[in-house]
Amino acid sequence: MIQARQLPRLLGLGGAICAFLAPGIAHGQALVVSPTVSPFNGVFYHYSYSVTNDTTQGYDYPVITLGVPSQSSAIQNLFAPSGFNAYFDSVQGTLDFAEGAQAFAPGATVSGFQFDSPFAPAAASWTALAVDAAGLVVTDPNGNPVQFQGPTLAPSAPVPEASTAIPFILAIVPGLIFFGLRRRRSAAASAGAE
Repeated sequence: MIQARQLPRLLGLGGAICAFLAPGIAHGQALVVSPTVSPFNGVFYHYSYSVTNDTTQGYDYPVITLGVPSQSSAIQNLFAPSGFNAYFDSVQGTLDFAEGAQAFAPGATVSGFQFDSPFAPAAASWTALAVDAAGLVVTDPNGNPVQFQGPTLAPSAPVPEASTAIPFILAIVPGLIFFGLRRRRSAAASAGAE
C-alpha cells in the first residue's frame, strides 16, 4: 500500500517519465490559428481562419491539421486562399490547411481559410510539423519529427440528445438494480452465517 507521504513523489516521478517518453510534442506559441465564427441562416456556422507565424526560429509549417467531427456533412463549402489547399477527411475527422510552397513562413499571416459547418464551435487544438530554413523537418534529439500544437476553435460534434440517452439509461438501470440487490443479499447471507 502506498503511504500518503510517498504519493507526491510517485506522481512527480510519473510525470517526469511521461515527459521523457513524449519528447516529440512542442507547443506552438509562435504559430497562431485564429478563427472567426458566425452563425448564419439558423442552420450553419461560418468559420474563417487566419494563420500567423511569429516564430523566431525561422520555422515554416507546411500543413496545419484541425480535429473535426468525422461525418461527411461536418465541413461544407471548403475554401483556401490562393497558393494554399484545404483537405477534409470525413473518415479520420481531420481538416488540413496546406501551403503550396513555404508560404506559412516566419512573419507571415495568411487569411481566408473558410468553410461552413452545422456544428457549433468548441475548444480544439491544431497540430503541425515544422521545417527549418533549409527545408528539413524539425526533429527531437532522437531524430523523431517534432509535432507542434496549440489552441483554437473548431466544429464539435453535438452532445447526444435526451432521446438518444433514454434508451441507454433504460438498458443500464435494471442491471444496476440487479447487482445492488444481489450484493445486499450476499451481505445479508454473510451476516447471518456469522
